Amino acid sequence: MIGCWFFRKKLPAFVSKELLPGEEEKVRRHIEKCAGCRQEAAEYEKIIRAAGEEEKPFLSEVFWRKFDERLDMRINSGRDPVIPVRFSFAPSLRPAYAAVIAVLILLALLLPLRSRMERYVENRQEEELITSALILDKAGISVLNHSEDAYIDELMLLDEFDSV
Repeated sequence: MIGCWFFRKKLPAFVSKELLPGEEEKVRRHIEKCAGCRQEAAEYEKIIRAAGEEEKPFLSEVFWRKFDERLDMRINSGRDPVIPVRFSFAPSLRPAYAAVIAVLILLALLLPLRSRMERYVENRQEEELITSALILDKAGISVLNHSEDAYIDELMLLDEFDSV
């Protein structure tokens, strides 16, 4: 029936006889008509009977009071009980997941390479600048100030030392 969802969430309270008389009568009438809800109510009764037969482990009265309060809150909140569900990817989206992972791997590999390339280009530009300055200095054209000129002189000495 369409209204079963309303009655099914009230079944545990009905079986435990915790409903108000008016609500209890409505649930009872529904159970008489609906085989599915009648079967679920019977299952709740079996569970409650089995739980009553079991000996409670020794825990403090405070624990049980808080446990009952939290259980009542969860049952009366209208939310379904929390059932752990194994997380799985949707099979139809597996190619998309694979593509995302491939892109992330490429980024992880290419980002360090990019910084190395940038350093290489900077070093290459600096070498070209120094080479140009040395060529201009040998030609007698001074484009550097005194401190930069001293740096070039040191490089020339090192170059002459390496050629020996």
